[in-house]
Amino acid sequence: MAVTQAIPMTRHPYADGSYKKMLIDGKWIDAASGKRFETHNPATGELLATVAEGDAEDINRAVAAARRAFEGPWSKVKPYERQALLLRLADLVEQNFDELSTLDTLDMGAPISRTRGTKQRVLGMLRYYAGQATALHGETIENSLPGDIFSYTLKEPVGVVGAIIPWNGPLGASVWKIGPAIATVNSTSESTNRIAGTCRQREGRLGATLSSNSMFAKRSIRLCRASCTTM
Repeated sequence: MAVTQAIPMTRHPYADGSYKKMLIDGKWIDAASGKRFETHNPATGELLATVAEGDAEDINRAVAAARRAFEGPWSKVKPYERQALLLRLADLVEQNFDELSTLDTLDMGAPISRTRGTKQRVLGMLRYYAGQATALHGETIENSLPGDIFSYTLKEPVGVVGAIIPWNGPLGASVWKIGPAIATVNSTSESTNRIAGTCRQREGRLGATLSSNSMFAKRSIRLCRASCTTM
């Protein structure tokens, strides 16, 4: 017989109705336009935060920051270091998972049992991608042409990856886009739906604590309109 357990929900200190800036190039800044929007708890209508509203100019700033990171020290980070970074990130998410899942529920209205029920999946994806950082490689290929010819394939990063995060599963969706990018030494510019931005902001603050030299200190998170058409 299934037993339903009520999980009490209280006002989260990060969702205190205050103003939240966007994270670009390791700095918390206002939108270029100065615009802001309110985000509310869909169950109660309570104001969770007032958030900087990104648009095309903020996307340009974020992509430029991600490009600088990719062309700078980030593209030189070795597979072992990327693996270690993802494993540290997985540990950080695990330590703060109840907080992140609570923020997702407050933001977009999914039952808390559902957002907390994604824990194994979210952590599993991060640790899987950590393993891939050292497992992805090219091949040497025997050549049938006459002469002393050496053939091989080499897998290389594409550079800046744009990631649009939907409203209905933002924590998991964020992980399955950030994880592969870090594993393969790409840099990301992430845009989240305005319905589900508070948790992404908290992720950014947690991620930036990993290392001042890490990809998270360089990656760019913006909050933009729900359609994200400018991406």
